[in-house]
Amino acid sequence: MNTLDNMAKLAAGLAEDAEATKRVRVHAMGTRLIRMLIGLRIAKKLTQRQIAAKMGVHASKVCRMEAGNDDQLHWGDVIKYIGALGVKLSVLVDDPSLPAAERIKHHVLTVHALLEQLRTLAHKMGEGEEITTKIKQFYGEVLFNFVLRFRDSYGKLPQTGGPISITSGPEDASTEPAVENACEPVGVGP
Repeated sequence: MNTLDNMAKLAAGLAEDAEATKRVRVHAMGTRLIRMLIGLRIAKKLTQRQIAAKMGVHASKVCRMEAGNDDQLHWGDVIKYIGALGVKLSVLVDDPSLPAAERIKHHVLTVHALLEQLRTLAHKMGEGEEITTKIKQFYGEVLFNFVLRFRDSYGKLPQTGGPISITSGPEDASTEPAVENACEPVGVGP
């Protein structure tokens, strides 16, 4: 049971109203962005007044934003708030009508771009630097976690009769596989 479910059940118990569970869930789903923004503000130890000053608005505007729901937010205000926090905003536009394979490819390419940013940082830092060591360790963790999840999903498929083969891409389908039995667990080095 997650925190939202616990919170919803607690609210229903306190209000002695079974419908309160549903209302809490609806409210929580309608304030995900706002709650994330508030969480970032608090983590950065910034007050509403400080955010407002950085946004160039009155503190009451920030208060109203944080007290509302996601549907009431204006895109320009969200951009200003994000800028005031000093963080970057990434938007993922996902089309659920596309085949799952196409959507997964998009995510893989996004992860690849982010890993390349880390690689570039490690290259700039040079060998032996602590951050380079941490980045190399992170690469191992990413691979390990991906393989575990991949193996779990693959294992739930109806049996297809053979081990999975991984090549460098569809154009290499006629060549020898680069990796056999990719679903086998892998160890991660330091």
